[in-house]
Amino acid sequence: MSFISLLALCLLAVPTGAIAASKDGALVITSNKLVMDDKRQSAIFSGKVKVRQGPMKLDADRMTVFYAKGKKQGGKGQVREIRAEGNVVIQQGKNRGTAFRALYDVNANTIRLLGNPKGGAQKKASIHRDTDHLMGQKILLKLAKDKTIAHMSVEGGKKQRVSARINSSGVLETAPAEKK
Repeated sequence: MSFISLLALCLLAVPTGAIAASKDGALVITSNKLVMDDKRQSAIFSGKVKVRQGPMKLDADRMTVFYAKGKKQGGKGQVREIRAEGNVVIQQGKNRGTAFRALYDVNANTIRLLGNPKGGAQKKASIHRDTDHLMGQKILLKLAKDKTIAHMSVEGGKKQRVSARINSSGVLETAPAEKK
């Protein structure tokens, strides 16, 4: 599988409703290292991974793309799952998600944002949308066919409950979640 084919697969796996194409439609992925393994059907980008297309940005320490061999897309593999790990930040305009790990399952049409179960940096996953803020250990987004969010659930962790904060003045404020 060529590098250009992989980039095309990554583009197809990103929710189309969530991105506006850049002027030339280019998807740009930069990292310190890329390892492709056709036997394992994966491509691993590691070291300061940055994904850009139009206003959509994804940053992570590591991103793994898993694909299935098949005759779809002109004989090229089809993306099954994308995993972003370590210091994950997904941003488009005023919308921002942060997590220790993010998983996009193409077949289930779900995105999972997960906090770090060991604590430390990014122990919580969070979503900021305009002035709304949600925080929890696990955030699950189920996407509709048009890639809009059809269902969302948020779970707390062992010591922290789910936190949702909306400031009536329109100014986002963060506060620690209430302990269980």
